[in-house]
Amino acid sequence: MATGMHISLGLPAVWILAFAAVTSRSQGQAQDFTLPKVFHITGIPELRRNARGDLALTQKALIFQQSKKSLLELPYQRIRRVQIISGHRYHGKSTVVAAGVDPTGLGSLLILKKRKVDTLALDFVNDRGGLMGLVLQVPENDGARCKQWLVRFGVTVEEPVAPPPKE
Repeated sequence: MATGMHISLGLPAVWILAFAAVTSRSQGQAQDFTLPKVFHITGIPELRRNARGDLALTQKALIFQQSKKSLLELPYQRIRRVQIISGHRYHGKSTVVAAGVDPTGLGSLLILKKRKVDTLALDFVNDRGGLMGLVLQVPENDGARCKQWLVRFGVTVEEPVAPPPKE
């Protein structure tokens, strides 16, 4: 008579079970992501307008960095309101130069490239308890990714208010 039951798992089955356990644990945790070359419009006193930097969205904070130096680290609980607006940006550094010879000398034609961007406008409380604003421009469709991330961590993202109708 058999007194007990013995289950034998092969080596591949053990690896599959171990992988499934690790995968199920990591799915509950969100992965940080970084948006490179984001345009700073306003909000960081030490930084000029249109300066580029990297926007990192981590588990705890929104971080704006430039040359690996953190210029703003904003915990999500200090963010009061966010709006994401679609728009356009003219890139001066992405100009195409066409030169031609004319009777008066060498001439050139500059063509500015227009790119679609998403603008993030944030209201937050600074270290001293004052209300501040931050405006950043990210590549098109990355605004939606930022929105999903921020909502996941309890930040209120409002829809932009439509302008009043023209009379």
